[in-house]
Amino acid sequence: MLYDSAPLNGPELGAEAMRALGEFATRHADAPGLDAALKAFAEIPSISDDESHVRVARAILPAYLADFWADERRWASMQSALETTYISGLDEHGEPDLFDDRDELATLKVPTLVVVGRFDVICGVRWGEELHTSIPGSKLLVLENSGHFGHLEEPERFAREVVAFVADCRPNVR
Repeated sequence: MLYDSAPLNGPELGAEAMRALGEFATRHADAPGLDAALKAFAEIPSISDDESHVRVARAILPAYLADFWADERRWASMQSALETTYISGLDEHGEPDLFDDRDELATLKVPTLVVVGRFDVICGVRWGEELHTSIPGSKLLVLENSGHFGHLEEPERFAREVVAFVADCRPNVR
């Protein structure tokens, strides 16, 4: 199961995230915390420790949900409780640790469920569709009312679809 995934990282992923972030900003132009979330995204390149990573992660959480402000009370406890650990993303030479697995996807021979939230700004539908079309026999599930946290935003559908996928993968036992 590939859940809110992308087949690569680096500039192409970043450009797509910025495009999706622009759509997020347009959808929520009147939201009271939009400016703070957008400013926090601009801070991402300067993160260098756990404390700044947690602060930024909490501030950008609204962008990771389909509509944070529609039920802010529901998500506020998650936002205030969010803890993260900083990982630099740099290799041993201080260079970005990049990967691009697109060429290998066609070689996968295991049942694969690709799950993505319609409003995921980081690993959005573009990447879910690319994974799906590249992996032979994969199944694509787009959670229409979710961002990056479909298991929390649409828990019943998420669970039902994952259980059905796993059940379909089990060999018939008599």
